[in-house]
Amino acid sequence: DVLFSVDRLEQGRNFMNKLWNCSRFLLMNIENSKSIKNIENINQNLFETIDIWILSKLNKTVSEVNKYLESYKLNEAVKTMYNFIWKDYCDWYIEFAKIRIYGSNEDERECVISTSVHVLKTILKLLHPYAPFITEEIWGYFNSEKSNFIVNTKWPSEDKEMINSKTEKEMSFVMSIITAIRNMKSELNISPKKEVHLVCRGNNSQTSIILNNEKYFNNLVKVNKVSCAEKIEKPEKSSTLVIEGVEIFIPLANLINIDKEIIRLQDKMKDYEGRMNSVKKKIDNENFVKRAPKQIVQHEKDKYIDYKNNFDKLKNNLDNLLS
Repeated sequence: DVLFSVDRLEQGRNFMNKLWNCSRFLLMNIENSKSIKNIENINQNLFETIDIWILSKLNKTVSEVNKYLESYKLNEAVKTMYNFIWKDYCDWYIEFAKIRIYGSNEDERECVISTSVHVLKTILKLLHPYAPFITEEIWGYFNSEKSNFIVNTKWPSEDKEMINSKTEKEMSFVMSIITAIRNMKSELNISPKKEVHLVCRGNNSQTSIILNNEKYFNNLVKVNKVSCAEKIEKPEKSSTLVIEGVEIFIPLANLINIDKEIIRLQDKMKDYEGRMNSVKKKIDNENFVKRAPKQIVQHEKDKYIDYKNNFDKLKNNLDNLLS
């Protein structure tokens, strides 16, 4: 018997769908295949931090995949590819790239599309042993030499000069802030389309990274203004985020009805408090812990931790509104 999982099929289908849609998006924005340059012919003066980041992540991925394949760890190799393709390339890089793809500067547009295609073609080569049909199909759309099948191309190798740990760290910081702002908006029922003002308190090196990437915050999380200083004051009625030691304040006065939000948060906290008390009675009961199956006991403990985390988030949001 072979272990079979319908969930795995669905996961694989979603992954292939993600790759296909990403490829279609690039094809829709390529007006002339001659404008796509090889990576060595791209004007690197046009590279933005995000381009250096994706090329660094790509070469690290190539290195890891090759090491796993050499030691016959096929599952680890495909996991590494999956994370890079789905998270780094599709979810982050293509979203950042759209700013220049839809922009008016033709040189910048050519640079970002050429970089996107270079990364995609490398992905197709790495993924080909696992998904030969879809990778060959997509390859045909991007390959200028139509007679050259992907299986006959050179296998990717790591370019150490492309790896840049400093840039990776910087972009990880930027992405953490973007994710935190999105989560904050969701938790406070603020429309993703509503513009916000960022007030950042931290050291100069960190705040300069935020200012240098201001356009990404503007486009991806609708930040209309960024104010940074080492000793900047916290605005009244603001939500607080702490990312790698940097305090980020978002004034809420013009974004939500403060009084209504306070009542909503207090009601939700009461609800979670009731759930926590109910679960705690169970896990504090010695008879329950001794007699119930281990997985049931663990499930109740996990439930309590989950409720506690949600309660703490709500309390933090409430404290920010009351301060």
